[in-house]
Amino acid sequence: MEDIYVLGVDIGGSHIACQLVNLSDCSLIENTYAEVKVAENQSAGIILAAWEKALKECMGKAAGKTIRGIGVAIPSPFDFVQGIAMADHKFASLKGLNIRQELSRVTGILPSSILFTNDAAAFGMGAWRLNGSRDRHLIGVTLGTGFGACFIVDGCYATYGPGVPIGGELWNYPFRGVIAEDYVSTRWFEKRFAELTGEAIHGVKGMIDLYQAGKYKTETEQVFREFSNSFGEIMVPFMTRFNADMLVIGGGMVLSEQYFLPLISQYMKANGINASIMTVADTTTAIIAGAAALCDLRNWIRYLGIDLAMGWNRTGSLINRYKITEELLSGAFRIPCEFNFQILNYESRYQYFVSGNSCCDGIYLFFSRRVYFFVWRRW
Repeated sequence: MEDIYVLGVDIGGSHIACQLVNLSDCSLIENTYAEVKVAENQSAGIILAAWEKALKECMGKAAGKTIRGIGVAIPSPFDFVQGIAMADHKFASLKGLNIRQELSRVTGILPSSILFTNDAAAFGMGAWRLNGSRDRHLIGVTLGTGFGACFIVDGCYATYGPGVPIGGELWNYPFRGVIAEDYVSTRWFEKRFAELTGEAIHGVKGMIDLYQAGKYKTETEQVFREFSNSFGEIMVPFMTRFNADMLVIGGGMVLSEQYFLPLISQYMKANGINASIMTVADTTTAIIAGAAALCDLRNWIRYLGIDLAMGWNRTGSLINRYKITEELLSGAFRIPCEFNFQILNYESRYQYFVSGNSCCDGIYLFFSRRVYFFVWRRW
């Protein structure tokens, strides 16, 4: 595959980071990283100026390489299809603004080549690629001030299906009368530690600093044990039903993984979960790699295949939802042979049987001026 360069962008509440990525091997190009600090509560002008500075700095380091597109990870709520900011709290000054048009104006990249996803989804897709693209079913979570989650099927972000919660998110999953995030985020640590010790802390680091100073050792160990049990209780049903091969943990809390990761692993094994568990300390790199993957047309085909298997069986709906054209598809693939397919049997909602030669990791393409359907391999 020829080298195809795109920008991967991570937009967070306090910064924008971007880097050039080669889609042919999912590699991040050295010495092209750019980052600018900017708070999400600033005015629209200040935020957009910071974004422009980072993007232009990154593109300036591209050494003449042609940049085909931009993949952007940005927090919800956001209209990821239209590229319009929607949040009242994060980036409130940008609400209603067409971010796709703004980024196109700054970079010169066509609006149709600028794609968006949420930061948790980008983290999972990036972790899958950086880990060698081996795992069929991967769950990625980010632990810190919030609780981000994503369910990855062969490198693609799934928002519904066997073992996938509604919308593919876990932060608001009902848990012990409240929501899951209330038991695994930084604010739970602060609250629980204060209950046990009467001492106020700021973040998990504050608790660890006291622990390392020889204070509240018993209480700190209890907090981490309770956290690990709560996290395991939340995750085990989804790990089981999703048939997860890998659990990847990122976010700021990973810096203290030695205090909780062995406990989580122990809980998982005790409850029959044999999936591998790993942490990713450099969450930003994973998010950039995953965001860039949005620009890989092969992944859009995978998305379509997953959607069809989940019930999107109307060709018009697929085309309208993703604005896919035959020209776009035919430019992305070398069709290996003449296609002669027909559905032999439809056994269940998640399984198709077809005849013919496979293409693109098990997805079958059918089109003659229009895309007729895609078939995702059984999972």
